[in-house]
Amino acid sequence: LPVTICPLTTGIGGIRMLDADRCEASGDAPFDVKGFLADVYRKNSHFCAAMALLPRSSACEQPAELASAPEGLSFAQEVVEQLNSAFFAGEDVQPIVICGRHLRLAGRVEEGSHFVLELRSDDEMDQHGAWAECTARGVFVILYDKGHDRRKAMQLLVGLHEYLIQSQV
Repeated sequence: LPVTICPLTTGIGGIRMLDADRCEASGDAPFDVKGFLADVYRKNSHFCAAMALLPRSSACEQPAELASAPEGLSFAQEVVEQLNSAFFAGEDVQPIVICGRHLRLAGRVEEGSHFVLELRSDDEMDQHGAWAECTARGVFVILYDKGHDRRKAMQLLVGLHEYLIQSQV
């Protein structure tokens, strides 16, 4: 299957988004998730502290490989499992420690035909949080810290999520 590469353009609120009108087919080259995340993070680090694509649960035939920006972030298998199960309303979601941030599920936000998870610190002074969304083969997570606009972090997540879905990741 051909991979589509879309250049980034400045969108609403200065977020560097994908320019769907200028997409070009690249042939049969595999989609470089790590390179993609590194490039997008470099251009948007003022909106988030980190971003990562985590593998989907064992129910997925071809789960994505872990990729993060900045590169080298590690996620315990327990975190991956907790995030995967947090999308289901019947699951009892315990606090999740992601990259040293102690977060709890604050809600499931309906975004079109799917849900986005909002995770926040219990300590209002910390202002740490994360947004997460399922892709075909992974869970895409954007972390934000004090000083980041959490709404812009969500906009970034939703825009990049669309691109990851189109890229069959």
